Amino acid sequence: ASQGSTTISFASTSAGGAEDHVQAATMLEFVNDDSSAHSVQAFAPNGTLVVSAQVESLKTLPTSFSAPGNYAYSWDGGTNNTLVVEEEATPTPTPAPPAPSCGDFVNESIMLSDDIIGCTGNGLEIGADNVVLDCAGHDINGTDQGANLHGIVIRNKNNVTVKNCGISVFRDVGILVEGANHLQISDNSQIECGGIRVSLSSDDVNITGNYIQGGYWQSGTYLTGIEFFDNPTGRITGNTVTGAFFSLLVNNVASVVAENNQFLEFEGAGALLGGGITLDNNLLRGSVAEPPAPGCYVLWDELPVIGSENTYEDCDLGGPAPG
Repeated sequence: ASQGSTTISFASTSAGGAEDHVQAATMLEFVNDDSSAHSVQAFAPNGTLVVSAQVESLKTLPTSFSAPGNYAYSWDGGTNNTLVVEEEATPTPTPAPPAPSCGDFVNESIMLSDDIIGCTGNGLEIGADNVVLDCAGHDINGTDQGANLHGIVIRNKNNVTVKNCGISVFRDVGILVEGANHLQISDNSQIECGGIRVSLSSDDVNITGNYIQGGYWQSGTYLTGIEFFDNPTGRITGNTVTGAFFSLLVNNVASVVAENNQFLEFEGAGALLGGGITLDNNLLRGSVAEPPAPGCYVLWDELPVIGSENTYEDCDLGGPAPG
């Protein structure tokens, strides 16, 4: 018996940086040239059988395309039989979530398409687990109009990523983490605000590749680059902190590793350290070399600090250095 075949191509699109979510239908008509029954089959790109029908005359085949790719149709018998695309398949992407504004909760993954500026309260707060906030280089900007304000808040959430954000002019810290677990905070830039604060038993918080430029407010409130306290765990890797009073503040932690960071131009101390931290291969460079130079580090309660291959420049060691 003779056979016929054709391929229907279905291309997908996406919106707002989200994963593709496609569910579109096309109406396919099998035009039969005789009165005998013919078998029609179709296979998805992954080989799954999506259509199997016996056709005696004109037959309409509604087909759901659940993924982009080529769908292969075949039929037996009848050299003049054809498969006609009556309605072209068009993808239906999941709409992008609405653009957030100052003070909003982010409840699903999103890529920003514009800056968020002029926030008189907090910038954004993560409102759900399993959220990726990708600022794509856009800024979240405050106004320095009140104390205890933060650019991004992650409180009691799990599996969250915050990346590629510019955060500036918030009175307290740029990113606040409290009681949150399994976080990736990476490649953000923070200027004219405190840095990143992790507390309240947050677990597995990874801070990587961020740039933090500190300073202090006219009120005399000094800013700290990266803070870990109240029993968290995590890693601090490949960050640059410059111009803060304390570049790194770690106390009462379960386990924190700081490696391959640059703590520069600090006014008070490069690191204010309690127990539970390992310092490896970091550069600590103070703001001035002449006395009274800032301290390279300060140990709280003489708790042990493990370290190796760290470099100390333009700061006062004041005793044996950790590594």
